[in-house]
Amino acid sequence: MALPATRTTHSLASNGHEAEHSAAAAFEHLVTSAQSVINKRIDLALLEGRGVLGDTMRRAAWGTVGLALATVTWLSLTLSLVFLLLPAASPATRLGVFTLINGIAAAVTLAMATRSTRSLTRMSTDNHLAHSEDSQ
Repeated sequence: MALPATRTTHSLASNGHEAEHSAAAAFEHLVTSAQSVINKRIDLALLEGRGVLGDTMRRAAWGTVGLALATVTWLSLTLSLVFLLLPAASPATRLGVFTLINGIAAAVTLAMATRSTRSLTRMSTDNHLAHSEDSQ
């Protein structure tokens, strides 16, 4: 009777070893799969980042071209206005009026930009304060 018991014990030991080997192989497969998924997500994030960067650079380039054309248009308009209003004036007077018009336009634009920036900063501060009060 001892012989069958030994076989059963040996059989159980063999199955335990196979179970350990199977669990180790499954764990190794799980780790390999997880690494593969992480690598694919990193590749996807890099690809998306390149796409966003390319779009941003393209928009910036078009914005720069548009800004340059707007500047040339503004200067042409103000120069035409000076020549139209002061046809007989000296070149120094025309230059002075041209500079004055552009200076006033720059001051108004700067004032508008400063006011806009202040209101955005104020809105951001107000939102931050509202969120901190809500959390308390």
